[in-house]
Amino acid sequence: MDRVTLSRLIGANIRKYRIQRDVSQEHLALESGIHPAYISKLERGEKCPTIDTLYRLAKALGIPVYKLIDIDGEVDNISDTAYKIQKSLSDLNTDQQNRVADLIDEIVALIK
Repeated sequence: MDRVTLSRLIGANIRKYRIQRDVSQEHLALESGIHPAYISKLERGEKCPTIDTLYRLAKALGIPVYKLIDIDGEVDNISDTAYKIQKSLSDLNTDQQNRVADLIDEIVALIK
């Protein structure tokens, strides 16, 4: 795969996750410390990001870096679901997290 195609695929992923998170390029720029014009060029595939840039973008978007470089569309749905669950659980207080853990234990016991 050539560099231009790779840049376009990664740029499409950046745009996809930015839109999914309902974040403007300006907001993403502010959160990541990357100039909005550069983010625009990345999304259009005109620039190929460094690993540092990918890390900063992923952190600002609240996603793991591997999602931005998944150019084959092979990110496992289970990993995606696990990430969403982990993110949701982190928003709960300790008592709520413990209750969810208890419910999971009960479900696992029923399955066995």
